[in-house]
Amino acid sequence: MAVTVDAAQHVVLPPHDMGGLQDLDSLLTAHPDGLMLSAGDHSVPLTTETVQTLRTAVSIWSEQMGVALSGVTARLTTSEAAVLLGISRPTLVRLLDEGQIAYERPRKHRLVLLEDVMRYQAQMRNAAVVGA
Repeated sequence: MAVTVDAAQHVVLPPHDMGGLQDLDSLLTAHPDGLMLSAGDHSVPLTTETVQTLRTAVSIWSEQMGVALSGVTARLTTSEAAVLLGISRPTLVRLLDEGQIAYERPRKHRLVLLEDVMRYQAQMRNAAVVGA
């Protein structure tokens, strides 16, 4: 499930020394709701989303693959939202018409907020787990 919305992509290759990845994965797994990052006398909280992102990166690096980072706009076209969800554009439009995903129509074309697409995706994932 990848959508290329921003052409400026940054690829981070796996570290040469993979030894610390297991320790980092263990730490991130033990604290899924957030951590504190400290350097010297300065500390900042790492949010749940940041911890999840780091866990995903560590998992990908553990498979000897690079991690591609790119920005995604907060507003997606129906085509971009469909690609992100892995469905056809007509299927997405049907979901919009049924009210399953919120959208706005500032002009002629519909725009879908990334947050709403991600919420729908999480609901479908949860429904699949419950139904299994």
